[in-house]
Amino acid sequence: MLSNGSVSEPRDRGSGLGLAIADWIVTNHHGHIRVTDIHPQGAAFVVTLPLSGK
Repeated sequence: MLSNGSVSEPRDRGSGLGLAIADWIVTNHHGHIRVTDIHPQGAAFVVTLPLSGK
């Protein structure tokens, strides 16, 4: 779902890896990331993690 970066993007805008890394971490902890568009301001990201890793 989330991009792991693109070499075609200008470097002054970042590598584009932040959300892909966050997604990897959250997924490996059995959680979820929810993205909601808040036009025209941007987006809201909600990270949900379980209380226990079991």
